[in-house]
Amino acid sequence: IRQVFPVVKQRISGNRGRRILRSLPAVNQHCPERYAVLCGSFLYNRHIFRVKRTLMRVIQHVSCFTDVRVFRTFSEFRNRCFIFKRQVPEPDSVIRLIPFSKSFMLQVFRIGQKRQLFTGSQNVGKEVLRHTAETLTPAVLELGGKSPCIIDKTADIPLAARRIAWGKTLNSGQTCIAPDYILIHEAVKDAFVKEFAKAITELHGEDIKADKHYVRMVSDKAFERVSSYLKCGDAVVGGKTIAYERYIEPTLLDNV
Repeated sequence: IRQVFPVVKQRISGNRGRRILRSLPAVNQHCPERYAVLCGSFLYNRHIFRVKRTLMRVIQHVSCFTDVRVFRTFSEFRNRCFIFKRQVPEPDSVIRLIPFSKSFMLQVFRIGQKRQLFTGSQNVGKEVLRHTAETLTPAVLELGGKSPCIIDKTADIPLAARRIAWGKTLNSGQTCIAPDYILIHEAVKDAFVKEFAKAITELHGEDIKADKHYVRMVSDKAFERVSSYLKCGDAVVGGKTIAYERYIEPTLLDNV
C-alpha cells in the first residue's frame, strides 16, 4: 500500500511537458482527467491479504482515469470489511467499502458504470451481464466452475497426491482453481487413496483441526453447502465436520 499510493498521486497530478520551440512562449502541461467510476466486486472467501493485493493492483493500473474505486463485500463479512478499512486508511474518494446483498448489488449495476468487474458464481454472473447489457457497460466476469484432475496409470502417484492435496487444502479449497474431482485409472486408484491420506498428514499433521494453517469455511452458508457434498459418496479419507467451528476435514469421496 505504501508503494502504490505514491505512484497513484504522481499519475493524477499534472506535470510540465517538454517545451517545443515553435510553440513558444506557450508552456506544455500534462493534465490527467479522471474518466469514470470503476465498480469492482470481490468476494471475501480468501485471505484478506490476497484481496488487498488484488485491489491495490486495480488502483495502480487504473488510477490515471478512475475517480472512485468501490470495494464491496457481502454483509455477513462486515467485520472483515472494517478490518480492511483500518488497514487502508484512504478517504472514501479513493476506496469505498460497502457491505451489500445480492439485491443491492443488482441495483448498483442498474446505475451504470464505465466498467464492471465481478468475481463470483455463474448465476449471479448472468444477472450482472444482463444488467450491464442494458447500459452497454463493458463487463469482466470471473465465474466459478469445477476443476477436474485427470490421473492415468503412468502418472507419478505420490507426486500427484501431494499436489492435489496441497491445491485442495489451500484456504480449505476456497479458491477458484482448487481441484474439485478426480478422473483416475482404476489400476492406480487404491495407491492414490493411500498417498493422498499420507500427503494430507504431511501437510497438516495428525490433528488437522489443530493446524493453524488449515482455515475454516468463510460463512455458515458455505459450510452447509460444502458439508452437504459429503452425502454424495463414500468417504475414503476424512469426512469429519464440526458445525459450530465451520470445520470440514479434508475429504476424499468414492462412488460419487
